[in-house]
Amino acid sequence: MEYRPAVAADLRSIRTVASAGWHAAYDEILGQSAVETTVETWYSETSLQSRIESADNEFLVGADAGEIIGFVDGGPTSDGPCEAAVSALYVHPDRWNEGIGSALLERLFKRFQSAGYDDVWLAVLEDNAVGRAFYESHDFEVHRRQSTELPAGSAIELLLTHKL
Repeated sequence: MEYRPAVAADLRSIRTVASAGWHAAYDEILGQSAVETTVETWYSETSLQSRIESADNEFLVGADAGEIIGFVDGGPTSDGPCEAAVSALYVHPDRWNEGIGSALLERLFKRFQSAGYDDVWLAVLEDNAVGRAFYESHDFEVHRRQSTELPAGSAIELLLTHKL
């Protein structure tokens, strides 16, 4: 496994991982069409390119034999309970439970700590049992429950926090 900063050439593979992860986690919760709309909006090439190129954002990928199988990104934020946020963390479902998500999260946390952050937050849909279990296993705690607007409708999400 190789873990490294994302580059523009990774865009298509990152979108593939995001799509596979969203469909695996959310098709039964939101419906396939809603998932496709959300992925197209949140993980457009323009959006991803902006996040990769942002000097404030950390965007890391995990690759196996050159193939991107996971990614994490995050950075400073002013719209949550902490000064830093995990914006996205996805691993291709074919590779779940191999420690890739944990390795990506650990690397992001180290970068956050180096930047002087003491804690971090993220949002996960309340009905995403797989995601919630993963974050709970990494000592995230529920900060608040709230309604959120997705590109294809509304849902209930949990804001989780973690001390670095």
